[in-house]
Amino acid sequence: MLLDFIILGGIAAHIYIPSIWFPVWYIAPLAIYIISKQYIRTVLWVVVISVVLTQTSLTVWWVNILYYGIWSLGVYLFSTFFDRGWAVQTILSSAWLLVILLMVSGLSISPNQIAIFVGVNTLWLALSLQIADKYNIYEKIS
Repeated sequence: MLLDFIILGGIAAHIYIPSIWFPVWYIAPLAIYIISKQYIRTVLWVVVISVVLTQTSLTVWWVNILYYGIWSLGVYLFSTFFDRGWAVQTILSSAWLLVILLMVSGLSISPNQIAIFVGVNTLWLALSLQIADKYNIYEKIS
């Protein structure tokens, strides 16, 4: 339930503070849900996130679903075929976030902004996944 509130707060924060310096709070709970095999909940949240962000920005709905859906699919595959430890999942999820960002936005964003965005979100993912691993949140929400 706490993760759901973090996602809602993350959506609100992303709407009111759309900055590359501010982590996308809802990515880490999505990764936690995926690693703990809460797939239906993840799909529902990806749809909710995409619809809300579409309503509050100029981005088309399918771009948001494509962005977060493909990212979630990649995290699912990484958690299935690789070690589920927080360090491995952070590295793979962050690298996949970079790949998806480049696929969706192309090179229309400067390399400095891409590096800052991925760096800030990597730190957020690492902190969140480490806390989830330390306090066995994966087992508690399964």
